[in-house]
Amino acid sequence: MVISDTNSNLVPFTTSKATVLVDTVPVTDQIGAKSVDEKSKLTFVISATDADGDILTYSVAGLPSGASFDSA
Repeated sequence: MVISDTNSNLVPFTTSKATVLVDTVPVTDQIGAKSVDEKSKLTFVISATDADGDILTYSVAGLPSGASFDSA
């Protein structure tokens, strides 16, 4: 465990008992291969789980022209 102050200086710390909370990375369910006829709409749902039970927020970057993403 590394502890630092607001200036990123290491701060000496000693403990005999400690609980360290580790935030696990959410896992995205596999989407799988998708195909669609040209000029047809492709729609699918994505989902993920978080072992810590954290509330997940979905976002996307770099969508191709004409694509949209609804995080609802």
